[in-house]
Amino acid sequence: MKKFIAIISLVLVVSILAFSLAGCGSNPFLRSAVWSDYEVLTYEILEKKAGEDQKVGQMVVTIQKLQAGQYKLRDTEKNTFAVGSATMVTKVATDNDGKEIMYSASLSENFVPVAGYKKIDYKGNQRITRTRYAKNYYYYSNNDEPEKRTKIKKGVLDNENLFEFIRCQELDRTFNQTLTTVDATTGATEKISIVASGEGSLAKAFKYNDADNKEQTVVAGKKTHTVVVSKTEAPKGFPITLQYIQKSEFNPLVKEGINKTSYYPLVRIEENDMTYNLISIKFGKEAAVIE
Repeated sequence: MKKFIAIISLVLVVSILAFSLAGCGSNPFLRSAVWSDYEVLTYEILEKKAGEDQKVGQMVVTIQKLQAGQYKLRDTEKNTFAVGSATMVTKVATDNDGKEIMYSASLSENFVPVAGYKKIDYKGNQRITRTRYAKNYYYYSNNDEPEKRTKIKKGVLDNENLFEFIRCQELDRTFNQTLTTVDATTGATEKISIVASGEGSLAKAFKYNDADNKEQTVVAGKKTHTVVVSKTEAPKGFPITLQYIQKSEFNPLVKEGINKTSYYPLVRIEENDMTYNLISIKFGKEAAVIE
C-alpha cells in the first residue's frame, strides 16, 4: 500500500515552462471545455500482491464548473476564496472498509490556481496541507504550522489538477513537455516530464449515464492515448503511466449544464504495483447513481 500513498499524497505545484496556462484553450496544444459542467469519475484501486491484483480501495474524482462566488475547499474549513468563472476538482480515496484515507480539493480559474487543501490519514501517516496563490507567491502550511511562502513564476498549475490539465492537451498529437515542481512540504523544486507515448487499449469496461440518464457501458478494448509522467532528476522513483480514452471511442452527449459534451476522460493510472481503473462516470448532479 506504500505506492498507493505515493500516488495520492503528491503535494506539488507545477510550473509550465513551455507554454502559458492562461486558459485551457489559449494555446493550439490545448483544448477548451473537454469535460461537462459536472462529472463524477469513480476508480477502483488495485495493488499487485503475489502476482495478482487485489482491490484495496476506491477513489472518487468530482470535476465541477463554478459560477462567480465565494467557495470553501471543504465544509469544515473556515477560509473562503472569491472566484469568477472557476473549476473545483475534489478527490476522495477510501479503503475497502469505507474509511476516508485521502481528501483533496483544488480551486482554479482557467487552470490559474487559487487555493488547495489536502488531508491524508492512513496507517499513522496523518497530514493536512493548505495552499493558496497570491501574485508571484505560493503560500503553504502543513498540519496547522505557520504559513510559509515561496516565490513562483507566472504560469503555474496545481498538481491536483495535473491529470485534468493533461486531459486538455491535444492528445492526438505527439508532445513532450518539461515541468518544474515545488514540494509543498519543503518548498524544494524538481523537474518532471510529460510525454505522449502512443496508443493503448481500455483494460476495463466502465459505465456512464447518457443524455436520457440511461446507463450505458463502454467495453474493454477501446483505443486510448498513453501518457507517461516522470521525474527527470534523481531520485527519479517510478514513472506514472496514464491512459485517456480517445475521442473517437467516447464522446457522449450530456443532458445537464452548458457544455453538452465530454472528451478524453482519464481511464487508467499505473505506478509500480498500484493501478487505478475507471469504473463509472456520472454526468450531472441529478443523474442516477451508477454502481
